[in-house]
Amino acid sequence: MLREKRKRFEVQFEVPEASRLTGDGWIAPFCKAYKIKEYRRHGEAGSVDVEAVAAEQTRVQKILSTFPPKDRFNFDETRLFALCFGNKTPQSCGFHYHNNKKAWMTTELFEE
Repeated sequence: MLREKRKRFEVQFEVPEASRLTGDGWIAPFCKAYKIKEYRRHGEAGSVDVEAVAAEQTRVQKILSTFPPKDRFNFDETRLFALCFGNKTPQSCGFHYHNNKKAWMTTELFEE
């Protein structure tokens, strides 16, 4: 990823060919200076079908391209409420919402 970004920036900022970085000798010092590390994933996260993920990303990008950026949301459970409600509560906006302290889903939730 760093190599690709470097290439893009060199083209974008019109860096002369003679001044462009060559080889991979710059990567290790760069990563050390900016504390960038690579972690290998194990278990379920390590067994992801990369081709299926790429296909799904393409599909989602096509769907999202039909909406203006202001109508695209990050549906992280906590961030969405911060974006939508601001200082209001979900209940004051007409939503039935509750949680519990341990953030576990309980059967009580499905009985309502």
